[in-house]
Amino acid sequence: PGEGPVAIEMAGLVEFTDAATLELDLGGTIRGVEYDWLDSAGDVALDGTLRIEQIDLGDGIFEPEFGDAFDVITADGELTGEFDFVDAVNLDPILRYDVLYDYDADIVTLVVDTLFDADFDIDGDVDGDDFLAWQDGFGIDEGATQFDGDAEEDGDVDGNDFLIWQGQFGSESGGGANAAV
Repeated sequence: PGEGPVAIEMAGLVEFTDAATLELDLGGTIRGVEYDWLDSAGDVALDGTLRIEQIDLGDGIFEPEFGDAFDVITADGELTGEFDFVDAVNLDPILRYDVLYDYDADIVTLVVDTLFDADFDIDGDVDGDDFLAWQDGFGIDEGATQFDGDAEEDGDVDGNDFLIWQGQFGSESGGGANAAV
């Protein structure tokens, strides 16, 4: 939308084609002030590339944390489609952005997540320490988080979460700007 974070309000159809790139700046957690926000009074059709860059608003490059969420697109009309590719610049290599498309509420939200679902201690690898976190949380049947060993994000810690840990065991962050996307 421009240099630095802005709130852009659009009327009518907003359409991103497969050749389009939407570049969003994130410098903090306040929508439209510290990060870009596109608000459409009409429909929004998504395709192409979403490029996300953490920027410096005066205190150094913004470093989002695990669990941070950013509503970056809202529509009063209908939201359709998805971005084909997500490119993140300056993101910690042990993290990734999950792009959540809520077609009922017509909102696109970025959520900062770990690179590996079974990285329960959020340190960039899946190892024995993560197994111990799963083991400590095993049997929680509601309200569990990733820190408890819930790799599926379904609120419990069970054998399915262990199988995800087992499948990801030995994985390590490779680093680089796109490794976490």
